[in-house]
Amino acid sequence: MKLVILVLVFASALLSAVIETNEGVFLQIFSEKNPQSNIVATVSLDKGKVETQHCFNTHDDAQWCKIVYTQNGVNINGFSDKKSLDAIAQRANTKSTFEKSYGGRYSEEGNAILPLSDGFLLVGKTESFGKGQDDAYVVKVDNFGNKIWSGAYGGGGVDSAKAVVEVDDGFILGGTTRSFGNRIQSLYLAKISKDGNLRWQKGYYSDKDDYYIGNDMIKISDNNLLIAGYEDHVKFFDSEINFYLNAINTDGQRNGIKRYGGNKVEKANSIISVSDGYVLAGETDTWGNGGKDSYVIKLNKDGDRIWHNAFGFRYDEVANQIIQTKDGGYIIVGTTDSDHRNQKDIYVVKIDKDGNKVWQYHYGSKEHEEGNGIVEVDDGYVIVGYTNETHSYNSDVYLLKIDKVGNVVWTRNYGGDRDDKGHALAKVKDGFVVTGYITSKDNNSKDLYLLKVDNNGNIN
Repeated sequence: MKLVILVLVFASALLSAVIETNEGVFLQIFSEKNPQSNIVATVSLDKGKVETQHCFNTHDDAQWCKIVYTQNGVNINGFSDKKSLDAIAQRANTKSTFEKSYGGRYSEEGNAILPLSDGFLLVGKTESFGKGQDDAYVVKVDNFGNKIWSGAYGGGGVDSAKAVVEVDDGFILGGTTRSFGNRIQSLYLAKISKDGNLRWQKGYYSDKDDYYIGNDMIKISDNNLLIAGYEDHVKFFDSEINFYLNAINTDGQRNGIKRYGGNKVEKANSIISVSDGYVLAGETDTWGNGGKDSYVIKLNKDGDRIWHNAFGFRYDEVANQIIQTKDGGYIIVGTTDSDHRNQKDIYVVKIDKDGNKVWQYHYGSKEHEEGNGIVEVDDGYVIVGYTNETHSYNSDVYLLKIDKVGNVVWTRNYGGDRDDKGHALAKVKDGFVVTGYITSKDNNSKDLYLLKVDNNGNIN
């Protein structure tokens, strides 16, 4: 990698580490948190990206940050002053629609996105930062996708975050851990401050020999959460897999456990809160039309089952997300392979408030498609996932809009010519935001991906 090295003379205090020349804009990286320290390199802000890991005050009340600069798959570690990093953010993207990626030398993915008044919180996993093989990863960005801070959380094992909720004094991440709990696989919660500082992290399990996966989480009051996933209870030559629901308060104390399922395999992927209880969606092998079917359970406030139902065609269907619709019913999105075995399509089912099917459709090409998230708009629904239609061996991030009765309105593809996928979607005032991952051409690693489009799915 070619780096431009500039030599500057500093006074007793650092004026700015951002340098503008005819060749572009550059940032100086220092070996220590001190303007008198050696300059490691002066790097191009137009050709690479700066990852701020954490910031701190020095003895003279200056603010410095530990950073990683990445260009063409090569990392440079060092320090820079926070004022210079803020100046970079101010000169960065101001477009209302955009594509952005974040990460380091290895792979990062986004699994959930939380819109905030001053931007977005992106949640997923990282291989480049943190203590373990994988760690939970959070990136805070402004409304234009310019990064404000990022953090990696976990232990020495494999940890990831699939969900996030905002609480009064920060955020709580939900997912799966092999660093805490029974250290085989446990539900994972981590509380961080508004600035990304770790407050606590814990693992939750029932049996030291079983496996627990956390897939979604909701806040049900100011101080209480529900995290949903599944429990894989190991038996002799077999296992029993059920929906696994944990009630945990915002201090990390567990207050209750519920299990739901039959005598085969049930996995919860999504949970929502409704006025009279909760609704979970996922998959079942016990009920339905054969193979796996998408599965929905309605619970009352005490966690008792009110109704349940399975939906599908002749082979395998899975529900990845459920939302409540404006008419009081529900809509689920996921995948099916019933149209052409071993090739997935996006699967959507509209159900009424009592769990009865209104309609169901699948959408796709002769290649793979998958639906991972859905939001309701005034005239229909928008779905995020991926498609292999353009590249048989690689995927594109995919948005699909359908009307209120399931007819296709438009489709959009995003990404490059490598493997790119959309995992989560949120509606904002002027369009939609998506997170997932995009694969780098330089080193074939994944970067956490943020896409902002207008209400018609366009990048202006």
